[in-house]
Amino acid sequence: PPRSTLFPYTTLFRSIGFPILYQPFDSFDYPGFLSFYKQLAGAIHAAGMKMVVESGVVFPGVFSTGSGLDVADYYLSLGQQQYIAGRAQQILTIAREIQPDYLVIAEEPDTEAELTGQSYIATVPGFSSMVDTFLSQLNSAGFTGTNVGAGIGTWINGAQGYVNALAAKSRLNFIDLHVYPIDRSFLIDTVTLIDLAESAGKSVTISEAWLQKRRDAEYNG
Repeated sequence: PPRSTLFPYTTLFRSIGFPILYQPFDSFDYPGFLSFYKQLAGAIHAAGMKMVVESGVVFPGVFSTGSGLDVADYYLSLGQQQYIAGRAQQILTIAREIQPDYLVIAEEPDTEAELTGQSYIATVPGFSSMVDTFLSQLNSAGFTGTNVGAGIGTWINGAQGYVNALAAKSRLNFIDLHVYPIDRSFLIDTVTLIDLAESAGKSVTISEAWLQKRRDAEYNG
């Protein structure tokens, strides 16, 4: 496990993907979902647990089949500024209405870029700029005490560049990692990223670590 961690043992994670709580997205039940998440947060805190929310994006395709969501077409309808503004608004809604103890505002830039068509997110400058916008919006709205994190999947090309960019953000309380493959050098790379973040004074968390049953030969590149 990471040597410096914020998440206590009595913690419940919840992913709230964009645009479920973005009110202009009118293809889903915004009031119903907002009410559900607020009740869930209340139940978590009443049980003496902490709540961690990852605010990424809803996966389209087979992951959303039968849900009534049409996020693939919706993502394609958004320009860069519209997309970032929408993501920022949902993050503010989560902070204001749900009030999680820890809020991960961006994760897996390569995955988000692929799912949404917003290719700039899969670059260090693009991802860093988007995170800056989210942090600025949170600060401007007065959520200066919210524990905020952002991070990457440890498999991403140029991972150290992303971690360096995030570590330079004083408002960011922690850097979060997703760990899936541990073949080849991935596990050692994960330790290197933890060391890099900690050397910059950032706490490190791992909010996702799932087993992938693949041989080395099954990985491309």
